[in-house]
Amino acid sequence: YTDIGTNNLKDNLIVIGGPQVNIVQKAFNDYLPVNFNKTGTKIVSKISNEEYSEPEAGFICKIRNPFDKNKSVLVLAGIESSGTRAAVFAFARYHERIEKGNMYNKAIIAKVVEGSEQNGEIVDVQFME
Repeated sequence: YTDIGTNNLKDNLIVIGGPQVNIVQKAFNDYLPVNFNKTGTKIVSKISNEEYSEPEAGFICKIRNPFDKNKSVLVLAGIESSGTRAAVFAFARYHERIEKGNMYNKAIIAKVVEGSEQNGEIVDVQFME
């Protein structure tokens, strides 16, 4: 979207990328159980109170859409592009593990991952929570 009025956000959405490059993610950031700090330089978990700052760190969250409670939002994002790639990789490869919820609260679908790179490509991820 180029216009992010609230009406554009009232749908089921998949949002990819952090707030530095995706203004739609910025609209949902404060509603996420795992999100970015105000400067976008750290991932902060409201569940564990942990912070993650590695460039390869990313997260996956699924929440009810705060603009329409009958819809959902899936966010795949990272601090840098490698973190976003790690989140997408984790979602594609470990979908069942993600659906089991956060290790600290199984009712919340929110995972933090850190990618392992080889020759500039994500080859696997480690689940941080």
